[in-house]
Amino acid sequence: MINKVEKFISQDFADFLFNYTLNAPGYIDEQVPGSSIRYKDHMMQMLLLQLKPKVEELYGKRLHETYAFYRVYSKGMELIKHSDRPACEVSVTLTLGYNFNWQWPIFVDGKPYGMEPGEGIIYKGCEQVHWREPLVYVPFDGEPEPQQEINLIHSQVFLHYIEAGGQFDPEHKWDASNKASSGD
Repeated sequence: MINKVEKFISQDFADFLFNYTLNAPGYIDEQVPGSSIRYKDHMMQMLLLQLKPKVEELYGKRLHETYAFYRVYSKGMELIKHSDRPACEVSVTLTLGYNFNWQWPIFVDGKPYGMEPGEGIIYKGCEQVHWREPLVYVPFDGEPEPQQEINLIHSQVFLHYIEAGGQFDPEHKWDASNKASSGD
């Protein structure tokens, strides 16, 4: 599969969802200790449905929804190398926003992908190893170091699908699991 960054939602809508994730109730995630996560959040489930036609067009196959969740990362957090469980056969990682001037990349099969708010990448979650290195501030060339500590925040939504008629259909359609941290 060829992975590339795509524009999925507008900057304004990304800003709205970014602020939503910072203010909506979440719970502490086991996979990325200290991060705030919300599994099957109603707003993100609607996004999962809304973006499905675009994901199907880009992926090239008919899909079924499984689930969506968001995670808010802060300074020093990292996502360890992993592949996902069957409900994440086709995955979209979509950047909602951040409070610093740096595209914190997700690595898919060893290649980094930085994204602006509203951009995302489609990948095969069960097959392609992916991760994020620790979230630290990296100034651009020639940019001065900040005068004070920056409380880094980065918010992502994860949209998961399975191939219609594929090896995980219908068992994982609309994901019966109660938590996202078992392989996302």
